[in-house]
Amino acid sequence: MSYRFGITKILGFILLAGVSLFSSAVSFSDYQKYSLDKILEQPKPSKELAVYKPLYYKLSIVLLSYPKPCDTELLKAAMYSAGIPAKTILDTPMTQCIRVKTLAGKTVKLYILDTFAVNLPKRVKLNTKTWLLTMYIFNTRNDGPGILVQGFLKI
Repeated sequence: MSYRFGITKILGFILLAGVSLFSSAVSFSDYQKYSLDKILEQPKPSKELAVYKPLYYKLSIVLLSYPKPCDTELLKAAMYSAGIPAKTILDTPMTQCIRVKTLAGKTVKLYILDTFAVNLPKRVKLNTKTWLLTMYIFNTRNDGPGILVQGFLKI
């Protein structure tokens, strides 16, 4: 077995483990190709926060920054409101965010699972296109969408 094949299998296992944390029924095929620009074009919620049943999207983006610590309390509260078990949320490290650029050139902050935050700088260069496997969980009137990165694939 080659080194590259071994790493690919390990990353695939980690990705599957991360995805299964939030829904055992989610598989790779459940991630629908979608545009981050379309998410940003959606009408702003009438209230400060709108929480959704998790929507799983495969988004094409350009990576602008590597993961950095950020406030994830709103994300965790929204996940709980969306029906994700508290134990799952508490047991899953989510402390970082990345900045990405949409295909239309807009800059957006996304949350990222710590499991993937560690590997992202090793696997994806800044200012390159990549696919992100994401869970769209909420939208805010002022700060935009709450999207959690659950994995990534090189384009």
